[in-house]
Amino acid sequence: MDKSEPVEYDIFQREDRLSVRLNLAQYLSTRRVEQMKEGIDLAIEYRLVLSRPKRFWGAEEVAKSSNLVKIGYRIITEDFSLSAGQLGLGDDRHFVSLARLHQFLSDSIVVDLAAYKELGIRRQYVLKIKLTCISLTNFNLAANNDSSEEPGSPVKYLFTQFLRLTGFGRDEYTVETRPFSLSEISPED
Repeated sequence: MDKSEPVEYDIFQREDRLSVRLNLAQYLSTRRVEQMKEGIDLAIEYRLVLSRPKRFWGAEEVAKSSNLVKIGYRIITEDFSLSAGQLGLGDDRHFVSLARLHQFLSDSIVVDLAAYKELGIRRQYVLKIKLTCISLTNFNLAANNDSSEEPGSPVKYLFTQFLRLTGFGRDEYTVETRPFSLSEISPED
């Protein structure tokens, strides 16, 4: 189910790369924070696709990137943890307050999408962003951990298919930019 809530982002030039800054803080609603404090982690999966529209039909995919940001709450230490594999953040990060986590999620998730020298200066591009917020329960649908060697439980399989079909625990958000050229992109501040 796609939501109409806007996805906040910024496209800019960082060194010799076309980069996108995502604001993921807006997806930490009061309800989701309460769920995290009850032990249900939150995963935010994002997928960015940069494409070049063709003159008559369709578009040519130029670059893409995707990652999963997992956010949890540790009851014993009363802090928040964040892990984001491919962002180069190193090990898990820990935040002593919700305000610090919000600050980090609002301005620190930067994705290097493509090298400037590989893109045409005079060409038009379109960026499509798809975000999926997933409440992680015992049936983690963000990553497929099923081993092909072990037969799965029929009940688990049916429940997983039910969750996929109904979208339970998942909220999806998408946005697509208008066509833009690289001359419209400003360098990082």
